Amino acid sequence: MTKGKRGKEGKEDKELNVQVGKRLLDYRTGFKYTQKEMADLLDITYNYYGLIERGKRGLSIYKIISISEILEIDPTYLLTGEKASQYQLNDFIENASVEKRECVDRILEYVKKLVEME
Repeated sequence: MTKGKRGKEGKEDKELNVQVGKRLLDYRTGFKYTQKEMADLLDITYNYYGLIERGKRGLSIYKIISISEILEIDPTYLLTGEKASQYQLNDFIENASVEKRECVDRILEYVKKLVEME
């Protein structure tokens, strides 16, 4: 690996950290947690948590999982900004008319029966 390539990867990592930090800030404030409260919940220092939200530090997989449980955020969304298909389906069902929900229920029952047949 060349020196220049490492530098490029470092920039991509920094940009990822910045984007994750922004999404984390949005969700934290939506839940009305302070940075100190989040740091305590994650068992990290207040200063370190602030670095995470500012994109100066990254998150371990264990902290990503903890955050997703605390803030009820999809880990895929936290990392990429894109919703996973499961959440898209939930959004569709919540916003669908009664007739469409009934249709989805019938389809899911049919799929369930097919899976049970295997």
